[in-house]
Amino acid sequence: MSKFLITLLATSVVAAAPAAADPCAVTTVTFPTYAPVQCYDEENCPPAVVSNPYDEAGFHFQNSAEGGYALVNGSSNPTNSADPTGGVLTNNYGYKTTTVTKVDGGLFDFISVDLADGFNNMNYFPATGFNRQGGDVLFTFTTGSGSTTQTITIDGIPGLQTFTFNMTGLTSVSYLPQTTFNGYIQADNFVVSAATGAVPEPASWAMLIAGFGLTGAAMRRRRTAVAA
Repeated sequence: MSKFLITLLATSVVAAAPAAADPCAVTTVTFPTYAPVQCYDEENCPPAVVSNPYDEAGFHFQNSAEGGYALVNGSSNPTNSADPTGGVLTNNYGYKTTTVTKVDGGLFDFISVDLADGFNNMNYFPATGFNRQGGDVLFTFTTGSGSTTQTITIDGIPGLQTFTFNMTGLTSVSYLPQTTFNGYIQADNFVVSAATGAVPEPASWAMLIAGFGLTGAAMRRRRTAVAA
């Protein structure tokens, strides 16, 4: 078999191989269309609801509470928003889980997220010794082979706090406020990317295996012919 054909077959194998994900293709979900609105009159305030579920930048956010009002603005009063110049995503019902997936159902890497208490202040009640700020949040990371969990603790300082996870090959990540005030939490700046170890589609595998087989057979015939 000619060198040209062998080269052609080898080229087809390379073409069939799935392209590696670009490690620089990082997306930060910032909820830019979900900015706080200055409003103190609850009866006449514009809607603070974003939707449930909510999609942005190819990612899908779904709260476990029923109805479209489960995901809302952090607060209609910007003084309580952890990102007063931008937007945050907050659960409207306490102690409910928010799950993040890709809109297309693919795998993704979860790098980091910014979190804050739902009220984003340090109000202290001497009678009870209770501080509204801070608390534990339970994260669950799910892959094709199972799930792992990690609990993080928001500190007592107002403002967004960054938590880095660097979890790869996920089908979903979810978070559940456990000990924050009334089970509320503000979330912003989800840093995510396409999975760095994406599994090739069956058709790509079939073409890849066939290409290797044909190339191997061609090289063997060539070696046999030379040896004879």
